[in-house]
Amino acid sequence: MPIIIDANRAGDFSNPCHGQAEMIIKGISKRKVRVSLGGHLLRELVKTRLRDLIAEWNRIGIIHRIDDKDVDAEEKKFKARGIKSDDPHILALASLASCRLLYTDDLNLISDFKDVAFIKPKGKVMRPSTTTALAEALLRKFGG
Repeated sequence: MPIIIDANRAGDFSNPCHGQAEMIIKGISKRKVRVSLGGHLLRELVKTRLRDLIAEWNRIGIIHRIDDKDVDAEEKKFKARGIKSDDPHILALASLASCRLLYTDDLNLISDFKDVAFIKPKGKVMRPSTTTALAEALLRKFGG
């Protein structure tokens, strides 16, 4: 199961890395962490500083790509379900990719992602402030 990186944390991946982004980058370079992308999230992230990293990650084969049309269709279903966040595309991607790990600091998205009404089994969240030990454990268990 790969990790999803919310666009609100894309700046963490600029040099020097902030929060737990450095740990994510190290896991990717060791090919122990994969990143799930597709739909609106991909369109958002290619407009950020992550654009070059995404191209490199795609080149080395660690991107778990979900078709944009599938994510967009699933996103419409989440919009109709009364979520708190303005990120139905992330919930849709997680659902389609069977992804249970998210890197974000958006409290409404965190609430939705951990709600078993939307993500089953309940999603796990890494934040920039997550302790190193917990972040390492989450990446080991859910990031690959």
